[in-house]
Amino acid sequence: VSGGERVGHHAVVSAVQRQVFARGKKVTLPGVFFRAFWVLFRKFFFEFSFLDGSAGIIITYYSAVATFTKYIKLYVLMRVPSPQPPPRKRGGEVAGGGGHE
Repeated sequence: VSGGERVGHHAVVSAVQRQVFARGKKVTLPGVFFRAFWVLFRKFFFEFSFLDGSAGIIITYYSAVATFTKYIKLYVLMRVPSPQPPPRKRGGEVAGGGGHE
């Protein structure tokens, strides 16, 4: 499993968890980009990751990518309508189906 696949998998799990626990918290597209930028800024200038050389820069980059992936997937999940079950007729039959004529 490559690192990118692992980040994608964890982002899906986290996005679903965040959607469940967010309780109506909205995620906007500008907010997605801001969060990823904030991770870069925070790690670079407050945690001084650039002092760790190329390893610090790479870790900072992947942290921002993981944050972006997590929130963009949550953004998409919030925009996709949940599937609705087909309407039921009286007697429990599914409307439009059944094949009895």
